[in-house]
Amino acid sequence: MSNFKPNNLVKECINNKDIKGLKGALVGIILSDRNFSKGYFDNTVSYIIDNCGSDMIYEKFDGEDILSVNIKNSKITEDDFAEAVYNLKDNFCQERINDVKAISKEIYGNKAIGANKKEVIFTEDKDGNNPIKKQISHQREVNQKEENNSIKVVVGIAVVAAIAVAIAMKAMK
Repeated sequence: MSNFKPNNLVKECINNKDIKGLKGALVGIILSDRNFSKGYFDNTVSYIIDNCGSDMIYEKFDGEDILSVNIKNSKITEDDFAEAVYNLKDNFCQERINDVKAISKEIYGNKAIGANKKEVIFTEDKDGNNPIKKQISHQREVNQKEENNSIKVVVGIAVVAAIAVAIAMKAMK
């Protein structure tokens, strides 16, 4: 993590001691890396703790239901994931982080999404002996897939924000 640099929003929230904004940024990171394969979330949390202390973001567990425990015997859905993320934003604690990660693992697995794919081709040397490994990167294909995934993430964040606004407006009535 020594080379890790958080995004500008996280830095700005830390500088302004904007805990609510920081939690929103962390939720955005989760939504952009739903299977936690890129390490953005864990690296960002570690960065915040290293630079500000755990009191900056962690809260005491509120004792409310943990979704992954309650729905163990039924099929876990993306709605469950969204609810767990929402619960984390409301009560940012290790128990809720573990809940989101457990649900994420069930839905998205541990596989890296958009990881660099490499193909190994065996060729023969001049003498026709000893195969030589030659790696060919398919970076262009991967970049295109990541770009498409980025668009989906932005749309997903917009949908979650719209739902949150609708819930907040209902609560105010």
